[in-house]
Amino acid sequence: VLCDTLIRNFTKEEIGIVMGHELGHHKKHHNLGLVLFEGISTLAVLFAANMIFLKSHGLFPGEKPLHDFESLVLICAIISVLSALTTPVLNAFSRKLERDADRFALDVTKDKDTFISTMKKLADQNLADQAPGRFYEIVLYSHPSISRRISFAESYGTKK
Repeated sequence: VLCDTLIRNFTKEEIGIVMGHELGHHKKHHNLGLVLFEGISTLAVLFAANMIFLKSHGLFPGEKPLHDFESLVLICAIISVLSALTTPVLNAFSRKLERDADRFALDVTKDKDTFISTMKKLADQNLADQAPGRFYEIVLYSHPSISRRISFAESYGTKK
């Protein structure tokens, strides 16, 4: 977390916000929750892919058995489709954990102005799209957008 760009480009207070956020992940056991959630999701996708693959044989009259390579391609295609369907759910869970860590950082530091300046600096540093389209954010973002994080901090009941 304490990388050279953070130390070089951010104030002590802003570093405190980043550390508070990361400590929030640790305190709330987010890593364990994320590993369990993603592990269960992966098992569910693999189980469903197996069931779909096994059910797909013999659907058409005169169908020939698939060779190993053809089976592998079909399995990869099934897993790709199922993963595309489950990714928004995984991202929603991840965004919830990120909001919890943001809340923890605000609770600990009681400094929403510095939180907002930190988010803006991080966005500039990472060349982030600060306000992506809602559909794009739901499907692809594992973190809330910078604009949502700033809005959250602005409406949060803390004072500097």
